[in-house]
Amino acid sequence: MSRTTKKQKLEYSRSFDIHKWSEHKEVKECVDSICKELMKLSSFKTSRENLVKKHIRLLLVDLWCAWNQDPKLHIGISRRYSEYIKNKRYGKIGVSYKPMIKVLDGLKKKKYIEHHIGYLYRGSGIGKITRIISTKKLIQKIVKEHKIKKSHIQRCRNQECLILKNKIDGKNVEVDYKDNKQTKLMRSDLLEYNNLLRRSHIHIPNYYGKIKVNFEDESSKFVRRIFNNKSWKNGGRFYSGWWQRIESENRKYIRINNNPVVEIDFSGLHIVLLYSMVGIDYW
Repeated sequence: MSRTTKKQKLEYSRSFDIHKWSEHKEVKECVDSICKELMKLSSFKTSRENLVKKHIRLLLVDLWCAWNQDPKLHIGISRRYSEYIKNKRYGKIGVSYKPMIKVLDGLKKKKYIEHHIGYLYRGSGIGKITRIISTKKLIQKIVKEHKIKKSHIQRCRNQECLILKNKIDGKNVEVDYKDNKQTKLMRSDLLEYNNLLRRSHIHIPNYYGKIKVNFEDESSKFVRRIFNNKSWKNGGRFYSGWWQRIESENRKYIRINNNPVVEIDFSGLHIVLLYSMVGIDYW
């Protein structure tokens, strides 16, 4: 295999999603089984078995989701300590550096993942994040041995859904903030909306679009509101739902609880809204 081909394969990736989770019995049993294997490794001595299991589960469910999205899709995951000490609001929900690295190395030794170490040139700051991908051995264990289904994976309910961003060093990054009445109300409304999405079956019958969608993946329905320039008056659009990623021509085929949908395009909608904001009935 040429270097170019290998590089292209590794570039086909997405970031590790720490907010996918599962409490299903099949997933727990699979995690327990893998944990027993890792604990037998001479380099894996630890007394914090529950913490190890938590990190195995986080990796397992996201590797499974990535494989369902596309078996060739890699996951980018950092091995840098600094990436595990981010602010609590968008933090790692209890993810710790040492257990994560131990689990990654253990999964590699047991040939459950392919593991391509990243690098960083300190002088220039240029580098590549570590990439991982499921092996056939892991997928067989998930599917054949433990009968884990796509629908067993959900999104953590404590994930922050109200995002504030600001430009730092030319990059638009998430920044921490203090809650107030406005943010608490917006978050409360959004949590209710996400709970409604979670209870609803949203899909497209006979979907053949170019963008791959796993309609059984409950986590793909989670939406966030993102504000920019460190201001609650800038942005606030809803992001992340799978229906936003598909081709526009396919959206008319969406079904909610098997009911067809329609998008009403009001003529001059924004003008009407502006009149309404100053108390004038346009009609």
